[in-house]
Amino acid sequence: MKTTDNLAIHRLLKPLGQCLTLSTARRIVELEAPSDVQARVEALADKCQSGKLSTEELREYEAIVQTGTLIELLQAEAQVMLDQHARRRASRRRNQSRVAPRHAQPRV
Repeated sequence: MKTTDNLAIHRLLKPLGQCLTLSTARRIVELEAPSDVQARVEALADKCQSGKLSTEELREYEAIVQTGTLIELLQAEAQVMLDQHARRRASRRRNQSRVAPRHAQPRV
C-alpha cells in the first residue's frame, strides 16, 4: 500500500481506536499471525522474489500484505491509546505527590 493509502486508513481507524478498552487495546497490540500464516507469507514472498508467483498466489499475497498493514495500523492506534493512558496515570501520580498533606488546624 502507498503511504497516502496508509494515512487514509489511519484516519479511518482513529475513531475505532478511540472505542477500545484498555484490555482490548493490549490484546490488539499483542496480536501475532499464527505460525502457519507466517510460513505461508514467507513461502509466497520467496516465490515473489524469484518471479514464480501464479496470478492466484499473487492475489493471495497482496491480500495478506494488505490485511497485515491494516492490522499494523490498528495496533498503532491501540498503542497510542495505551501510551496516552500511561502518560495520564504518571501525570496524576506526580500531581498527587506534589500536593502537601493537610494537617488538622487547631481550634482556638
